[in-house]
Amino acid sequence: MKAPLVPTHLRELAKTHGITDWVGGKKCPTDFWFNKVDQIRALVDDLTLNVGEPDEDDDPPDNDDPRWEAVVPVIAGAMQFDQALSTLVLDRGQGGFTTEDDWHRICVATAWCIVGKYARAVNKGSWPK
Repeated sequence: MKAPLVPTHLRELAKTHGITDWVGGKKCPTDFWFNKVDQIRALVDDLTLNVGEPDEDDDPPDNDDPRWEAVVPVIAGAMQFDQALSTLVLDRGQGGFTTEDDWHRICVATAWCIVGKYARAVNKGSWPK
């Protein structure tokens, strides 16, 4: 599975707010988010491969096409309520966001970091546990 990169327009934001380090560290609830990525990938896989048909197989999602463009927005939406993330951003005090859209971009950047770490963990065999 190819690990996605944080899109260029969000990389500086992720660095400024310490998101890259947070996702790579122990304070990020990685297992929780990895489980959510698994669940969302399974749902996306069912929706895109079996549209209108009952799901008759329990095949795992396709690692050759992880459909990050469908997974990331869902993770980002859930990230908006992650207390650990909001604490990180507020404690860092880097500012740079004053609107709901700014907070959403921080969540999207975090989601890209999460799925990147997830893909690397799957490739190394450390996920699923």
